[in-house]
Amino acid sequence: MRLSLISRRSLMVAALLLGTTALVACKTEDTASADENRTITVGVQRPPNSYDPLLSVWGGQYQMYLLPVYEPLIRQNTDGTYGPGLAVEFGYSDEARREYTLTLREGVVFSDGTTPVTADAVKQNLDRLLTVSGPQTRELSDSLAGVTAPDARTVVISLNQANPDLERIISQLSGMIVNPAALAEGSDLATNPAGAGPYVLDAANTIVNDTYVYTKNPHYYDQDAYPYATITMKVYGDQNAMLTALQSGVAQLGYGGPDNVEVARRAGLQVAEQPTNVFHIVLHDRDGALAPALADQRVRQALNFAVDREAILASVYRGEGALTTQIFGPNTEAYDAALNDLYPYDPDRARALLRDAGYPDGFTFSVAMFFPQRDGDYAQAIAAYLADIGVTMQINSLAGTTSDPSIMRQNGGFVNGFGGQGAFTDSKTLFLSPGTIFNAFGSVDPELNALWEAAANQTSDAARQQGFRDLGRAVVEKAWFLPTTVVNAVAYYREDALSDVTFTPGVTVPLFYELRNKAE
Repeated sequence: MRLSLISRRSLMVAALLLGTTALVACKTEDTASADENRTITVGVQRPPNSYDPLLSVWGGQYQMYLLPVYEPLIRQNTDGTYGPGLAVEFGYSDEARREYTLTLREGVVFSDGTTPVTADAVKQNLDRLLTVSGPQTRELSDSLAGVTAPDARTVVISLNQANPDLERIISQLSGMIVNPAALAEGSDLATNPAGAGPYVLDAANTIVNDTYVYTKNPHYYDQDAYPYATITMKVYGDQNAMLTALQSGVAQLGYGGPDNVEVARRAGLQVAEQPTNVFHIVLHDRDGALAPALADQRVRQALNFAVDREAILASVYRGEGALTTQIFGPNTEAYDAALNDLYPYDPDRARALLRDAGYPDGFTFSVAMFFPQRDGDYAQAIAAYLADIGVTMQINSLAGTTSDPSIMRQNGGFVNGFGGQGAFTDSKTLFLSPGTIFNAFGSVDPELNALWEAAANQTSDAARQQGFRDLGRAVVEKAWFLPTTVVNAVAYYREDALSDVTFTPGVTVPLFYELRNKAE
């Protein structure tokens, strides 16, 4: 069977919209005044989950709320390298890569205008990683041995094991430094950010769950870096409203899913794309607790042979992406293009594997789906292919339900789109850590653990990359997942307002500090 037609629903990877409330037009004699009053409105699909960096998530639109108010220790550039943020010098100071030293900028203060950004302030923030448990704190806390501040501008991060993702991690949430005065006062950071970024949250004009207003931080160290006097983030839940705003000129930049690409192009908008989110079925019942068949590697491989990835990419995602058989994203060290040839569409081979495993008539298993609007067509497409080899995949829609491990254990798998960023931490997130949402049944594989350990401790870049590729191959061969497509992150923008919009590797929205205004 080849999939030719799938019922369409609006698919959304995430939604990000940036637009202006005062459009940037041609220069007038009053250019200085116009520049001083320039504003931009950011349309987002959801409100922030927390303004405390350690309790937030680095997913799509959420980082757009935090980056205006928090300056990270270092910045990730669009070419994957790292540049100065609060720190102007940074790097490993030993061959074993267990000690990382940062030199902070001189004279930087937090947005209260009085508290200096010192090495001790950074140390207090990094020490919090050992006491606060957030969605991504374990990315660093698991390998963090301690932090010292030899002087007011020097921070030394010591690791108890190698962490090849360290620079990425401190360019994101763990590197967003909170004012220690707010920490000492016990301020409600969830709703009241206290950083050293270029903007501050205007609480008086903010409407929770609807509109979030930011004004320039007068104490920011580089006042000329950002052209906008005011940023307004407006919560939208409709992609059509975003496209209407873009077409009318009210919006400058939008971010959405594959369904809107052709519409945007026909409207004369510019489109920027980057393969980012790996869509797959997590087959986490690997010991067969609910569906005994899934304990057999041959069965899991059969499911991978049964799916026509090319047809799914064309029908569900309109060709906006690439085929894949691996859960590691194209930007990570573990990605190996050769692995994408391991599971060609071959339903006859899939049936043979099922017969060899003792399931000639197939079997039944269930998967949870938490985002039916986004994933409904995708899940139905995979279910149709599996039905062709006699396997019934029951789809349980759990929209609005928290995806905690106990709920995950009620199903043999779940539908997921994962934007991986680093092989070291992605491995722990996706399959090495027992009892998480991706490994709800606590599967442990000594071979995978050994491969990860060997790769993580390599000191040369080439050896580390090969080590993670070896790990990636083992995961694909064991078929712990059923990956099919790497879907593009898509940005739409008006070239009369923005000179360029680009993605940073592994990040599903253009980073706030990379946006360039054409009027400058």
